[in-house]
Amino acid sequence: MASQGYWLMEFISISQIIKQAPAQYGRAYLYSETDDNDLTYFIVHQLEVIRKAITALHQYLEKKTAEIFEIEQCLEGSALQGKLNHRQLAILRHALDHPTTIYTIQQHQAAHKLSYQTARTDLLKMADEFHILSKHKYGNAFVFLAPPDLGQKLTQLEARYKAK
Repeated sequence: MASQGYWLMEFISISQIIKQAPAQYGRAYLYSETDDNDLTYFIVHQLEVIRKAITALHQYLEKKTAEIFEIEQCLEGSALQGKLNHRQLAILRHALDHPTTIYTIQQHQAAHKLSYQTARTDLLKMADEFHILSKHKYGNAFVFLAPPDLGQKLTQLEARYKAK
């Protein structure tokens, strides 16, 4: 379907839906086999799976949008407002929920489908300019660590910017 221009199919996962109800998949396949290879049963089942997958995608997007909105609300009126892009806000949201998480440029690049340089710039800015993440050298690469006291660091950062 993706090769035929149905771009939305790139972003949905039908395997999870099928895994939740394997018997329905098996019945649709079996009905098709036992009814002179009439694919109607299987096609109807697959369309229902796709519909559920699209609904799940919409729910996921609503959840992520709400998370970004929540972070933006927290930053409302702060010195960081308007200085972080949506990818950096996503890292900040994740870091607040999961302190001591380690982030790499490659992970950020893959998660947001970015060039290496853009992913690197995002993380370096969060570490060097805003001091939200701490930067460490690991072999030849940098890793970025979310501090356990990130909420407190954000408060201190706010105080620093207001003093300027």
